[in-house]
Amino acid sequence: MLGEVLRKNHQVTASVEFYKRALDQDPTKFAYYARLGGVYISLGQPAPALEVFRQSVQRFPKIPEAHYFLGIAARAAANYELAEKELRESLSLEAD
Repeated sequence: MLGEVLRKNHQVTASVEFYKRALDQDPTKFAYYARLGGVYISLGQPAPALEVFRQSVQRFPKIPEAHYFLGIAARAAANYELAEKELRESLSLEAD
């Protein structure tokens, strides 16, 4: 919750520590991957976002949003081949 409060109050850099802690404490929650990776994207740090979202796809291969976020991070990192692959995978899992 501290990560959320910090992010909402435009203290995005400070929120990273709390999102990392949440993910370390419970890696079974997809939301923690999404939040941490999203914060890295908003900070303009696609490399750590890419790593977080790769881990989420490994753990949650059937969640379309996991592939979508990995595609977005890959695009931010200028890895357009991976971005297209993951976005297509996201669509194949849930066309809506």
